[in-house]
Amino acid sequence: RFVKGMENLKKGVFEGKTIPFHPKHVQFVDDLLQRANITTNNFSAIHWRAEKKGMDFMRCARAVNEVKHIMLHKMMTDATMKDEESSQHKFVLMSSLNENEDMMWSGSRNSIVNGTASSQQALHYLLRDNGFIKIDGLLEMQAKKVHDDPGMLAIYDLIIATKANNFATCAKGGKTGCNGVTKRLCDACNHVGKFGRLATSLRKDDADHRGSSFECWPSK
Repeated sequence: RFVKGMENLKKGVFEGKTIPFHPKHVQFVDDLLQRANITTNNFSAIHWRAEKKGMDFMRCARAVNEVKHIMLHKMMTDATMKDEESSQHKFVLMSSLNENEDMMWSGSRNSIVNGTASSQQALHYLLRDNGFIKIDGLLEMQAKKVHDDPGMLAIYDLIIATKANNFATCAKGGKTGCNGVTKRLCDACNHVGKFGRLATSLRKDDADHRGSSFECWPSK
């Protein structure tokens, strides 16, 4: 479990509105998002843990972009967003991939060696061609120095997942939004670990949340 960056917590900490992170980290993320004109009312997040050996990066990147459009369609169908607002709704990509390979975890670096397409090509497709935003990109853009421990990015990602209107991940033992097709897609594109489960648990225990949480990437 994640400890660094979290408060020392008592039993029942996930109840009500509690977000179990040190306030300075929550404020840091709030300030970072605000500088990029992102608020809790205008963004969703998609988690892609790209640490699967032999994966096809571009196939999975296209799947991530499809998840974006499915989530937008659901928001409009549920009347939580007007059609004209869809172009203003931002999507944060939470991924172990990084344009700076030195910032990647070892599992991601190994998947690049064994991948069938360039990870940088996949990132370009999502970030440059389809408007996704990455937290480490925001840090660099705002001339902020990333914490000496790259693992702090995981803490920032958890805070973002909790704040997002809607959130899609591939959670271990996921149920919400999961079926045979979506589970196979998650397995093909992700190392399915504990992060997704922790993120969706935090969202469920936040009483203020009204958006959707997908424990598998939705698929048409």
